[in-house]
Amino acid sequence: MCTPVGHTLAGYAASGGIDAAERSVMWKRAALIIGLANLPDADFFFGVMMGNPNKYHHLWTHSIGFVLLVGLTALIIARAMGHPAAWKTGLLAGGLVLTHLVTDLFTVDWSEPTGMQALWPLSRRFFIAPIRIFPDVVKASSTQAFLGSLVCWHNARTLAIELGIFGPPVLWIWLRRRKQSKKLK
Repeated sequence: MCTPVGHTLAGYAASGGIDAAERSVMWKRAALIIGLANLPDADFFFGVMMGNPNKYHHLWTHSIGFVLLVGLTALIIARAMGHPAAWKTGLLAGGLVLTHLVTDLFTVDWSEPTGMQALWPLSRRFFIAPIRIFPDVVKASSTQAFLGSLVCWHNARTLAIELGIFGPPVLWIWLRRRKQSKKLK
């Protein structure tokens, strides 16, 4: 699994960034990107309640079924609120969740079973790409040690690799958006 920073940067890059010309909704779009790009990892909270944060990790929240559920929910909410392009909202929401799955698919996973249930509910089989781009994130399997275990040199290295991969496209998008907003002024 990538870090939350890696998932957020992947979501930002895939969504095309935040339009600086829309300052009044900029923070809302940023919150949407951060929240939806990291939503599949909400499965950690279920595990924390059981004393093992990793217990439910990479199950149904890391699947195409969950992507469709989130996208459809966003579409329904946007349509109910009278949003003129509700289908775009649904696609954006589902797409942001999908970026999470794609990055995790290419991440080293040492925990059994390796991979994620990417095709749930059609299959409970676990999938992982044969090529791993991102290193794993070290994390304890007990609730008491979980947060403290995240702060280590290995995870700092993982974060640096994510920044090296996602940083350039995010910077390019940000600079392009900034240039476009200056032209509009």
